[in-house]
Amino acid sequence: MLRPTLLALALSPGSSFAQSPRIRVYFNQDTDPAVSNGTLAISLHEAMDDTIEAYIDHARSTIDVAVYNADDYSLIAALNQAEDRGVQVRYIAEGTNSNTALANLSPTIPVLYRTDGEGSGMHNKFMSIDADHADSAWPWTGSTNWTQNGLFEDYNNMVFIQDQALALAYRAEFEEMWGSTGPAPDASNSRFGPEKTDN
Repeated sequence: MLRPTLLALALSPGSSFAQSPRIRVYFNQDTDPAVSNGTLAISLHEAMDDTIEAYIDHARSTIDVAVYNADDYSLIAALNQAEDRGVQVRYIAEGTNSNTALANLSPTIPVLYRTDGEGSGMHNKFMSIDADHADSAWPWTGSTNWTQNGLFEDYNNMVFIQDQALALAYRAEFEEMWGSTGPAPDASNSRFGPEKTDN
């Protein structure tokens, strides 16, 4: 299992990665080091899901997820385990996708599906971890869906940034779609696409 090693590397300020301890950029395919004029990119290949799981495993209070599509069951299992240890987990998904892995999400984790069918739907790929804790706040974003194609086959990237202000900004975006600041969504108050406010 790669996860304990990746967790140590991902969350340790003294890790061997040649990146800022506050910003971690990952790719799922090979990168060309000849085009870098600074920090070399990290190519995770088959460890994209393990790396996301490592950050989920480190959460201690909250995880807000807004992901367009999900068919990777290991990431859903990591969210279930986070909830089991007392982390509040909230999830937003696009309602027109299959999102097959969400069938395995704990029934006590609330999910809001965007179902208005406008545009390309809820196309976000972000997560805000521990937004209320300066030392453990990690937003995640990038081009990666939580699907087998997105994680391992299509050319994708993801970024984790240890920054509370950014984690709070992502949470504000999440809660505008969620329609509330609480654990349960309020579909009557949720805003997507052009209905969002400029906040």
